[in-house]
Amino acid sequence: MPPAGPHLGAAPGVAGADVQLQAAARLLSHLLLYEIDSNLIAELEQSGANEVLKEMGIPLPALTDKEAVDNLSVEYFERFVNPAVGAPPIQSLAEEGKYAGKASESMEKIAIAAGLTFASDRTRGAPMDHLGSQLAMWSELNERDPAAAKDFCRRHLVWATRTLEIGSPQGFYGQLSRTVCEFIKAINH
Repeated sequence: MPPAGPHLGAAPGVAGADVQLQAAARLLSHLLLYEIDSNLIAELEQSGANEVLKEMGIPLPALTDKEAVDNLSVEYFERFVNPAVGAPPIQSLAEEGKYAGKASESMEKIAIAAGLTFASDRTRGAPMDHLGSQLAMWSELNERDPAAAKDFCRRHLVWATRTLEIGSPQGFYGQLSRTVCEFIKAINH
């Protein structure tokens, strides 16, 4: 589980704020890549990330509410795996209608140039241009080179706001989608 970070309102370019934004990106990345279940809720509670999520306006269901926890699986599938409208949060699918497109190639080149290693085991086997993978890469890139991270955001994160805003769903993952959009807009100013 990535370390928790504070609310998304921090200003980029300030050392402490950058650390906070990087932590927020890792937390949002994790939530996009890993379906919430009772084990992950327990992990988030133990790490304190559940409090950060509440502060972001994304409260987790109580572990004792089995029905709500079980419903998250359905919601995750309908929002991020097989959405009724639009594409899953994968840049190549959203922009080109296929996997491993130009966005994936571009990300691979950026990772090599920045000396970053893309470990698919850390991203649950998701494609390199999955939004969760991209947020993880942005966090690492921002730690090393904030100017490159800003360019990366324009090339590999802004697309997601259009995809995530489709359908404006309710529930945990609907709020997560809105928060991710807010985060991307904040780091792209």
